[in-house]
Amino acid sequence: MVNNKLISIFLTILLLLPIFTIADGWAPEPPITDDDTPAPAQNTTNPYSTYTNTLEITNLNVIVDRNTVQDVKNGESISQSAEEESNIEFDISVKNLYTDEIRSIEATVTINNIGDDDIDEDSESFTLSSGNSKTVDVDLDIPLIVDEKDYTVKIHLEGRDSSNNLHILDWQLKLSVDKENHKLKITKASLTPSSVSCSSPANLEITLLNLGSKDEEIKLEITSDTLGINLREDNIEMGTGTDNDAEYERTFTLSIPAIERGSYPIKIKAAYNDGKDSTTKEVYLNIDSCNKAIQKSTSLALKSLPPNAKETISLSQITAASETTISYSYKEPLALFLTIMLIIVLGLLIFLFGAIIIILNKPKRTRK
Repeated sequence: MVNNKLISIFLTILLLLPIFTIADGWAPEPPITDDDTPAPAQNTTNPYSTYTNTLEITNLNVIVDRNTVQDVKNGESISQSAEEESNIEFDISVKNLYTDEIRSIEATVTINNIGDDDIDEDSESFTLSSGNSKTVDVDLDIPLIVDEKDYTVKIHLEGRDSSNNLHILDWQLKLSVDKENHKLKITKASLTPSSVSCSSPANLEITLLNLGSKDEEIKLEITSDTLGINLREDNIEMGTGTDNDAEYERTFTLSIPAIERGSYPIKIKAAYNDGKDSTTKEVYLNIDSCNKAIQKSTSLALKSLPPNAKETISLSQITAASETTISYSYKEPLALFLTIMLIIVLGLLIFLFGAIIIILNKPKRTRK
């Protein structure tokens, strides 16, 4: 009796199960037709192999500003430190340990996060037969604006064989960049325009860069005795390295006096390290012409002669006695010539006039 009841309950559950399942959102999958046949899965496996032990760096020499560090090993620090604008040469000897020729091999040297970005250079592309070696060089220049610290240097070798398999090798080194405590450079001093007419203004653009490892307080002077320029600016605060205030830029407007044609020096001096050190630079301003002629004058005046003067009137007496002022310009050759001729004619006239006065004042002889 009990067994019959259990069997009835079991059969009821089996009959109600599909109804509850459909109510929950389940539905049997429709039969797959020819149009609904799924596409076969694509083979994404790389058909080529990558080898990391078939290229070997047999020797590495690093030359920092002509100082050679020989036989540097992977993971080591380069014992010679660099500084801003240092030139670094990596001489890399590479050997092919593979059983086949490796083509299009390139060595790439990268210094990470130096200045504003990574810097990297590639060697020439070359091919190595099995067992052969070749030495290539890669040159890098340290940026002018750089922080004093240790940098990561990466050397990456890459090439392919006849089956297009990839062959790579990676090394990593450390490079130290050291800086002087106090070092300042005038990186720009330029005049705009570089040639002016007298009395026309000129703009002087100046850029200072703190290359030392210490912050500085700068005193800037701009002087030219001939042009009457005397400008100065004190208490210029400057940071170091890649700090935003490690560079100072300013444009000064210069008033130029009326002066003769020529090239005139302007001196820029920046004192730092509490005034103990300084750096200087000179620029030259060319003055081509003047709107107003530079006037120079000479005077000729006529003295009153004493009565009965018998002496001959000299040219120096005439020149000293003249009160007539004649202005002329050195800028115009024709005007200069005419002025000289005018002075000569005037001198002759005065001479003749004086001679006539002497003759007229000469006492007459009486006949006996």
